[in-house]
Amino acid sequence: MADFEQFSRFIIELCAYFERKHPSPLTLDQWWEELKHLQPDYYPGIAKALKEYDTWPKNFPQKVLEIFSRAGHPATNQEHPAVWSPWKYAEKECKTCEGKGFTKQEKTVLSKDGERSVRLKARVLCPCVERHIYAF
Repeated sequence: MADFEQFSRFIIELCAYFERKHPSPLTLDQWWEELKHLQPDYYPGIAKALKEYDTWPKNFPQKVLEIFSRAGHPATNQEHPAVWSPWKYAEKECKTCEGKGFTKQEKTVLSKDGERSVRLKARVLCPCVERHIYAF
């Protein structure tokens, strides 16, 4: 389990990245209560996922838990660490993910007036990472 000081440093680093003022002590305490069960080992992966967004999330704890749940249960992450931090296991020369470890599936849709638009569907593990996990 993380301690409050590690959690505070994690938040301070994210606030600096997003050029956002630090949360009040009361807010920090409330966030801590919601997120204290997360291991500090997950902080770098959570930070990396949050940095893919353009802005600071409106509901920080909810977004962190969403990212955490997308990655799976902690036991699964310990069993397959590539699921949580795919960039560590990606092939650097991979043309599909460019060494990031994941790809974004896109879906093209047509609007009522015939305009095409691309919507991001999901982030999925790159086959180069899956080869590492499943050894095929």
